[in-house]
Amino acid sequence: MLLHRLKNKLGTRSCPPPRSGLQDAYALPVGDPDGGGLARMMTLVVVTRLHNAAAAAAGMRRGLAYARAYADVRGVAG
Repeated sequence: MLLHRLKNKLGTRSCPPPRSGLQDAYALPVGDPDGGGLARMMTLVVVTRLHNAAAAAAGMRRGLAYARAYADVRGVAG
């Protein structure tokens, strides 16, 4: 692997991501090379985005349920 340079990013100064390249790397095709690999990859990207959105919504709902349960049993000023 060849590192070309380190990217200058605002949020990752302590661990900058490198711009790298692979030369003479051994690789095997995944699936049929003539079968529309990009379309298959985009389907996986959409599924991943939907999963992340559902997980985020479920986490927010769970947090709200915890807050409501705590507020129901908490007494303030008598």
